[in-house]
Amino acid sequence: GRRYRVIVSKPPYVPEDEVATLPPEYQHEPELGLASGPTGFAAAERIVRGALERLTLDGVLFLELGAGAEGFAAAHPRLPLMAVEFERGGDGVLVTTAAEIREFLRAS
Repeated sequence: GRRYRVIVSKPPYVPEDEVATLPPEYQHEPELGLASGPTGFAAAERIVRGALERLTLDGVLFLELGAGAEGFAAAHPRLPLMAVEFERGGDGVLVTTAAEIREFLRAS
């Protein structure tokens, strides 16, 4: 029942049928840490749906989805997601708030 002001997650985000096509260095990783359903979004979608049970009312959720971030945002146009820009580069991190998740789930 504990609630958090910030949740940071780096869920698996590779579509399951693409895992075998990843570069050789990825083949040493457990598939559970890479594959996330047919679209690559299954884990992130579960996290978004479950976030309200764990976030405070003013909480925020960060999702690191790498190359899948744009696709995830496009697949969920009613969920306000802001791409985080880093001073020293990097991308693929999205952020949304508990209030925005609540509204998104209410409309779904």
